Amino acid sequence: MILLTAENGFLSSLTEGNIVVIVIVVIAAIAVFLLLGRLLHVLVHLSYIMSQASSLFSAAKTASENEHGNQQYGGPPQKSLNDVTRLLLPLIQKDFPDFSWKDFQKQTENCIASVLRAYDRQDVSVLVNASERLRDAVLLDIRDDKDAGLRRHYSDVDIHKTAIADYRNREGRCEIRIDSALGFRTYKSAESGNPKIRQSEREPYKVETICTATLVHIQDLKKAGSEQKIIAPTCPHCGAVLHSTGEKKCPYCGGAFTEFNLRVWSVEAVKFAER
Repeated sequence: MILLTAENGFLSSLTEGNIVVIVIVVIAAIAVFLLLGRLLHVLVHLSYIMSQASSLFSAAKTASENEHGNQQYGGPPQKSLNDVTRLLLPLIQKDFPDFSWKDFQKQTENCIASVLRAYDRQDVSVLVNASERLRDAVLLDIRDDKDAGLRRHYSDVDIHKTAIADYRNREGRCEIRIDSALGFRTYKSAESGNPKIRQSEREPYKVETICTATLVHIQDLKKAGSEQKIIAPTCPHCGAVLHSTGEKKCPYCGGAFTEFNLRVWSVEAVKFAER
């Protein structure tokens, strides 16, 4: 009876005297826990911001080094690109699961280099991975130069970087804008007549510029009509025409590719900011 009374007195004392303290301690512990969790979230977010800032600083430093490095050796600075490949590529691959950026990056670079080669030789037969529309545009430029008695020369073409700059998915037609930063040596010569050529352009000089290529996909081949010519299959690695559309590997260079993509995508336009 005494033990029970003592126990009851202890419980009564605990309930009446210390319960408030216990509640306060529990509330304080919960508050500290929530505060620490919030602080941890802020620290993680701050760490992410610092990481992104460090990446941007590193990229800017690299670009600056490239620029000063080129100027040090007497050449113009390399051009920077609006590179949104990481942002747009998932959207493209969502619409086209078989889209291989590595293949089309190489295909586009080969096409750009071949356009300069065509201008240099004044011969569109050297174009690779080019649509009929692009061939016509290059041929028109060559004819304009010939009419003016002018010839453009290109050598030492060096494509530094290629990136996706824009993506548009329209009804029946999709377009990917691809930008390439490149450099080359060029000069102009008179083939006939007396074309106006500045003295500074008569000797080889270095050019650093941006080239924009438009990669086009015809979603409905039956609606392509006259654009059927732009889907002739070619190897994205060497530009060779493929005689069988079922091939998965180029019989000339051995490069592998996705057959369906190469049949429905083509480089339809190439535009140089300076050439």
